[in-house]
Amino acid sequence: MYLKKKLTIVPVALLVLAAAGCASQPPEPQVDYKHIGEGLCREHGGLVSIDMAGPQAVYLCRHGMSFQLSTDGASTLLRY
Repeated sequence: MYLKKKLTIVPVALLVLAAAGCASQPPEPQVDYKHIGEGLCREHGGLVSIDMAGPQAVYLCRHGMSFQLSTDGASTLLRY
């Protein structure tokens, strides 16, 4: 009887510890691509549109410039 009770408690304790470990990990930060585009186009007449929102987004500015984000998070001028 004692052994059966002990064998039941161990798996439950492991599940609780695993759940606590998952809950302690911080969530992935959300990237606001619209905010990035607004910042890039601020000096060029403002943001007109975003094509393919996401990491490969292309931002079109009012004065005809367009930017695309590169994989390291920097912006690349596509057209002036």
